[in-house]
Amino acid sequence: MSHKKYTKRIAATAGSLACLAAAPAASEAGLVTVTGSPVSLATSAANGTSVTWDIDGVGTGEFRLFRGSSAIYVASNTFLGGTGNGRGMVAPFATDNVLAQVASASVGPGNTFGRGGGSASNGLYRSRNAMYSGGGIGYDFNYGFAPGDNFVGFRFDDGIGGGLNYGWAVFNFDTVNAIVSITEWTYDTLDDTAVHVGTRAGAAVPEPSSLALLACGAVGLMAYRRRRSAAKVVDDAPTELPA
Repeated sequence: MSHKKYTKRIAATAGSLACLAAAPAASEAGLVTVTGSPVSLATSAANGTSVTWDIDGVGTGEFRLFRGSSAIYVASNTFLGGTGNGRGMVAPFATDNVLAQVASASVGPGNTFGRGGGSASNGLYRSRNAMYSGGGIGYDFNYGFAPGDNFVGFRFDDGIGGGLNYGWAVFNFDTVNAIVSITEWTYDTLDDTAVHVGTRAGAAVPEPSSLALLACGAVGLMAYRRRRSAAKVVDDAPTELPA
């Protein structure tokens, strides 16, 4: 390859790299992702049956799924006098309504959460929402939820520091076999820190300009091809005119 052609290729490539460097992906520190330990409960379970959702694996679980008289609920583990630090699901519309989250949505202190706990009407519950009722998705999960996997935001107190920890989980509603499961979750160990739904430990958070970057890369590729074609014409030309 001639020096002239090599120089043109470097120039085109450098332009594309400069464009990509303009908006790098950002990572989130302090994230912990848990997979392979699903928490499940069938609607056919006996009334009063419960399973613990231990988010951080330390001490007692933060939440639990339990079979009530009319539905499967997700509640803080303070249910029936137990101990636990669950502080509720995302509920931006009303006290009991949970909103299904979308990928890349932020779950953090700026969100509104349902059933903070402690009131007389709430008893010992920090949070209680009906997940599954009558063979379908429960009446508190009625904003954006569908059979299969759904993203849900949550918060809890890990007992370290004075703030709350935020995270997201995958709630699976198996309407064929009448089973609800929490199949994976990610939370931030840093207090009062927002978590992007779908972002897992060790992963990068795509910047909002990702589509612009894609377009930028396409422009760089076209520029490179044009320069490559021009370079070929120049380099393939005879260096001397015939006598």
